[in-house]
Amino acid sequence: EPPKRSIVCEVNWKDNPFFPEGLDELRQREQERLDPDTYAHVWEGGYLENSERQVLAGKWRVAEFEPGPGWDGPYQGLDFGFNPDPLAAVRCWVFNDRLWVEREAYGRNVEIDGMKDFVCAADDPRIPQFEQFVTRADSAEPKTISYAKRNGFPRIEPVKKWPNSVVEGVRFLRSFKEIVVHTRCTNTANECRLYSHKVNAAGDVLPEVADANNHAIDAIRYALAPLIQAKPEAKVFL
Repeated sequence: EPPKRSIVCEVNWKDNPFFPEGLDELRQREQERLDPDTYAHVWEGGYLENSERQVLAGKWRVAEFEPGPGWDGPYQGLDFGFNPDPLAAVRCWVFNDRLWVEREAYGRNVEIDGMKDFVCAADDPRIPQFEQFVTRADSAEPKTISYAKRNGFPRIEPVKKWPNSVVEGVRFLRSFKEIVVHTRCTNTANECRLYSHKVNAAGDVLPEVADANNHAIDAIRYALAPLIQAKPEAKVFL
C-alpha cells in the first residue's frame, strides 16, 4: 500500500541496458539449477518463502523446452481482466505425467478490442496462432466471450464453474509429477511461487486458497477443465 503522491516502480536486472552477457548466462544456469524460491530471492528481489501456505511448493520449476511429437495439447485458457487484475492467456501441454506451460500473454489495461493484438499480433505474437485452437475462458463473462468469438477468437468457449472447482483444479495441478514453466513465462512463474492458501489470525494454514496471484493459474485451470472433470474409465478385469 504505497503512500499517496508516490510512484512505485520495480527495477531489476532486466531493466539494466548494461547487464553483462556473462552474468546473464550465470542467471540462466541458476534459474534451472536452483529451486524457484531461491532463484527469485537471489535474482528477482523476492522474499525467500518456503512455507506450507504455498499451493504449488515443490511442484514446479522453470526451464526452456520445445513441445515434441506425442505431446498432448495444446490446451489454451484465458482469464479476463483489465485493472488491477490483468488479462492472462496461456498455452500448455501434457506429456510424461508433467504439465508444460509454453506461452503466456499477461498484461493490465488491455482493452477488449485490443485482446487479439495483445495475445497474437501478426508481427510479434505472445502466443502464436492462438486463435486457431480451442480456448477456454471463465463463463462468468458471457458478453466478453461473445465479443471475443466474433472478433478474433472464433474457437473460444466458456468453462462453467462447478462446486469445489478451484479445490479440484489445485488438486489436479498437484497430481502432475511437476509443472514446468518456460523461461519466457515470467508472470506465470511468479504466480506459481506466490499462489497461497489462506491463513487465520493464529497463522494456521486453511484449506481455502487466497484469491490473489492466480490469473495465469486460473487460465491454466480453464484450459485443463475437460481433464479435471473427466471421470476415470472403468477397468474390467477378466
